[in-house]
Amino acid sequence: MDERIEQSGEEDRAEAPDPVTPLAGATEPANRVAPADGPRTDDERMPPETAAVPRAEADQAKLPDVSPSELAETSDPVPAARPDAIPMPTASVRVRVDDFHFPALLNGLDFLSSAVESLARLGGPAPRDLKYAVLHLYTAVEVLLKVRLEMHDPTLVWEKPGQYDEAKHRAGAFRSCGAEYAIKRLKKHELLKTDLDPKSEELVALEELRNRLTHFGWTDTTDAVRARTLPVLLQLMTFLRLDLLPQVADTNEAWRAEREMDKINIQTQHLAEFVAHRKAEIADKLRGHEAMTVPCRSCGQHAIVLPEGPAADLICHFCGKSYPGSGVDAAWEYIGEDPHTTIKDGGEDFAGCSACGERAVVSVHTAASPDTLSYLCFGCGTDHEGVCDYCQNAGYITYTGMCDECYDIRLSRF
Repeated sequence: MDERIEQSGEEDRAEAPDPVTPLAGATEPANRVAPADGPRTDDERMPPETAAVPRAEADQAKLPDVSPSELAETSDPVPAARPDAIPMPTASVRVRVDDFHFPALLNGLDFLSSAVESLARLGGPAPRDLKYAVLHLYTAVEVLLKVRLEMHDPTLVWEKPGQYDEAKHRAGAFRSCGAEYAIKRLKKHELLKTDLDPKSEELVALEELRNRLTHFGWTDTTDAVRARTLPVLLQLMTFLRLDLLPQVADTNEAWRAEREMDKINIQTQHLAEFVAHRKAEIADKLRGHEAMTVPCRSCGQHAIVLPEGPAADLICHFCGKSYPGSGVDAAWEYIGEDPHTTIKDGGEDFAGCSACGERAVVSVHTAASPDTLSYLCFGCGTDHEGVCDYCQNAGYITYTGMCDECYDIRLSRF
């Protein structure tokens, strides 16, 4: 979906009576010492001739003299910029402490932090936490990928790079590319060390879930949503460490990003521990059935065991997602389609099973062979070699692409 870039700067202010902090790239010191007597009172803000009550003696305490060397020893160190870092575009203005200030990198990290905080909430996330975790995680993916693109070439952030306009770019008045095209462009320009796939099952599933929530609605289990987000989250963390953060040139921005990443790492670990613990809980139910265990459409975990015999009311042992009814019903529920609508609109039915006769053979990746396709019948659990090109039934397939029966019929004609 088309996204809009947040405006990264604002017009210079004519007057700035309140305290200000420099944006990235400004020359003022990053470390400040707050007044020992705390924030100013209303009386302190008033001109001396209008103050109604004199200040108390305690309020007149002064900060002790601190030498520059002592200040350096007591302040948090700011890391130096990497010599090979790529400068980020910075604004030339100053903003007040309470201004709305989310440059692209910190904006993306803020979305990521929000998502992880919701997913790893103590006691388990509430339904509303999960909703915004999905929305914010996918937004973080899109924003942070485009941050890396902008470091290399701002035109690549645009949906149509040939229409790039610097003034519109700085104003955020343009349509940007989505996550899929951002990854393709990063790969094309050899900017990735992380193995990112623009069509990965995990990323596509998260995008689809985000779209359902954004444009209509969706119902699922808590465990399914948490498990579905973890693979994308872990990939994004790797991308940040290898491909993005090492390229940030501004020391203040890099320091803030590193501190935010430390918090995100801790919360991500809690989420990973939850998934590992849940897998350990169901391990006994799956052990010995790897060749008949398929991934759940909701959580993505290999936790649905097909029975050897007539199937009824299949269920995911990880997240509890149910696939009710017969094997045929479960097969259509598994791919998320309705048979009547699909076939009426020109789609195809499932292949027929040569063992039980049900048209419920689904091509899936099992726990035993996660990298190759298997042809399993959801009606009886039979594992077939393939599907005949002529009769569309599953069974033993010869080198000609036909089943034995079709091969014998065609051979008899000669």
